Amino acid sequence: MVYKKVCSLSFLLLLFSILPVKAEDSLRLRVFDEPAGKEWWQRSEFLAAGSVIREIPAHQIDSTWHYASEFVKNAIPSELLYNNGKDIMDEAGITFSRYGDFNSDGAEDLALVGIYEDCNLQAGSFFLILTRNKSGKWHVSFLKLLGEPKFAAISAKGAVEVKFCIKCEGGARLQWNSQTREYTLKTE
Repeated sequence: MVYKKVCSLSFLLLLFSILPVKAEDSLRLRVFDEPAGKEWWQRSEFLAAGSVIREIPAHQIDSTWHYASEFVKNAIPSELLYNNGKDIMDEAGITFSRYGDFNSDGAEDLALVGIYEDCNLQAGSFFLILTRNKSGKWHVSFLKLLGEPKFAAISAKGAVEVKFCIKCEGGARLQWNSQTREYTLKTE
């Protein structure tokens, strides 16, 4: 009897871990009042609450991860995201994910940023490139941990750049080395 209950519980946990979850439901945002005078993204903490990104379990992205969530606009309250009716991220030319063929191999790639929590309860942000295989599934092509669980975004057009705030210049630029067949992020 105990075996059946444990198996049933295990089955339910497995089922809930593979069911599709809306990305905005797997990300939490806390905005602090302090430090005063700072923009909301400079005084925010993002918390990963999901276990799957684009149908890839977090532990398959990084074996130490317990939770992982991609950043999505729907998780940001509209009073923070919009100023005078305009999307401040759109105005700054940044987004949380973007499609392309970043290494010119003919396969569709997806660059995104997000937040993770590992099995030791350490959290941080990350930059991830997924590539769609011939069967239509995404697989991990590149992962770069970015440090603290803070805001990160990607340039919406042109060269892929990771930005760490909405209104500032600089960041890190994605580069593809065709000889080593590897991606790198170069700090600007």
